[in-house]
This record gives sequence, structure tokens and C-alpha cells, in this order.
Amino acid sequence: MENTTVNQLMADEAWSWNKKLWKTKAPPKAKNMLWRASTGSYLFNWKEVQHRQDLQLLMPLVPTIEWLKLNVDVALFRSLSRIGLGMIVRNATGNFMAAKIVILDGCLEVKVAKAVGVCEALSLVKENGWASYGDIFCAAI
Repeated sequence: MENTTVNQLMADEAWSWNKKLWKTKAPPKAKNMLWRASTGSYLFNWKEVQHRQDLQLLMPLVPTIEWLKLNVDVALFRSLSRIGLGMIVRNATGNFMAAKIVILDGCLEVKVAKAVGVCEALSLVKENGWASYGDIFCAAI
């Protein structure tokens, strides 16, 4: 009987913690991280992965010699009705080739803003005469 009471108290305390956590004014990713840490799921996942033999290391895709790699990121400033686009071009060995920042007026959805960023990055490639490269790998974060 006493064991049931202790378990119920522990469950009530955990539920109370969850309610407080989700009502906290913090970014959703921060809340999720705190929740995972408090439930021990990070530790559990780490322990589980240590015993798996079939995992491959995740390495960034390295282009071949004839490739360019574009990294594009966007920032939306809705209160200012502005969009910031940042892009960098690297060659197959990872050496810097060019970078560009563009600030646009207006509000766009995230996916549309990323598409605009990719177009701007491709324009940067064309402006520098690199359009003859065999393939272009683009990572729009």
C-alpha cells in the first residue's frame, strides 16, 4: 500500500513539473531539451546507440573536384518586414570562393525565402563565371 502511495506522489510531482515546464515562456526547442533531459531520454538514447553496430558516421557531403557547394541561410525579421539572405560558395576541397549577403524588404514564408536565397546563390555562381562546373550541391539550412 505504501509503495503505491510513493509511486503516486512521484507521478504527481512529475506531472506538476511537466505542467510548469510547458507553461514557461521559453522557445519550444529549449522546452523540448529540458523535458528530454528531465525524463532521462538523452541518456537512454545515448546508451542505446552505444550498442548498435550498424550505425554509419554522418559526414558532410564532400563534392567531387567538379562541384561547388553552396550554403544558404535566411533570417526573417517580421517586425521590420525584412528578410536577410546569407550564402557562401566553397569548392570541392572546402576552400572559400565567394560569399554574399542580401537584405530584402517584405515578408515571405520560410520556404519561399529559402528558395529566393538559393536563386541568389545561383546568381552569385553565374556572376563569377562558375556556371560551367559539372554539378552544384546546395544546402539550404
